[in-house]
Amino acid sequence: MTNEKVDHLVEQLEEVGFIWPGMYDNLQKSINEGNYVIRLNDRRRYGDDEMFYGLTIIKDPKTHDFSPYEYVAILLRTHPVPHGTYEGLETALLEQRMKDINWNDYERITHLAGGKNTISILEDIRKLTTSSDPGAQDIAKRLQLRYWLNTPIEQRYPIPHYYDEYAARQLFTLSNSFSDIHTRDAYNLMCNRSVMKFELTGNRIIPYWVVLENGKLINYPDFFLDFKSLPIKELQNDSTGPSVIHGLIRGERMVVHLVGIEADTAYIEADPRNQTFAIYDKNLVRLDEAFPGLEQLKARPANALPDRRKIQPRKGNGHHQ
Repeated sequence: MTNEKVDHLVEQLEEVGFIWPGMYDNLQKSINEGNYVIRLNDRRRYGDDEMFYGLTIIKDPKTHDFSPYEYVAILLRTHPVPHGTYEGLETALLEQRMKDINWNDYERITHLAGGKNTISILEDIRKLTTSSDPGAQDIAKRLQLRYWLNTPIEQRYPIPHYYDEYAARQLFTLSNSFSDIHTRDAYNLMCNRSVMKFELTGNRIIPYWVVLENGKLINYPDFFLDFKSLPIKELQNDSTGPSVIHGLIRGERMVVHLVGIEADTAYIEADPRNQTFAIYDKNLVRLDEAFPGLEQLKARPANALPDRRKIQPRKGNGHHQ
């Protein structure tokens, strides 16, 4: 396979978020070995959550070109940890002690094996794990998954037997089209948020929203709101508004501030099921149905949508699972 075709494959992978140091060399090596199927794994942390990706690339038997085919996304959610006091142990302090250690440094772990700090952590985790209190057992599992998974310490204390209790899996097919789900989009969808995608129909680019419901991608029609009319400081400012809108389109929960409430944080995210945007206070209590001024969060008719800028189409037909 020529370098130009490998470059094209890398470009396709970049479109959906698969790019990391050394990936090009790994692809080239797998192709040179004559493999018809290439599988790559990636791991990323988004805040307190962790995502694992298993990508499959296949070779076309006719053209001999490689293309991204699908990937499995696994969301591991261990936070927030419901801290408390169990067996005389304050679990919040235990987590802080675990956080202070680099568990990926094998030599350091070995060096500290006889140290009081490491031994006391192992003993405290064992105490929680063997407790008769389900809450203590839950905390022990969450802490081990968060700090020990895929680290050298797991060689002594394997934890996959309860991995599935905290992991959600989803398969995303790829077709090199506007409808392909980016790796970051996958995370947002699996967090029960929605993402805007596009469909190419003739010369028209049709936007729509995607939501993950019962393991399936469900489409909802686009809607338009006059953002500047909303009592949100960032949306009334031309320098901050575009970045907030871009984040909403990508499925992010964006931090904003409401006009009339001094230094109070709020969150906004798309809610295409109800053709609106949901606004929450800092405790994630929904506000837009009660806060004065937010009654403007109502969708306009489809014919009120503004013209979309032209986008160069990518090859392939839209397809999603």
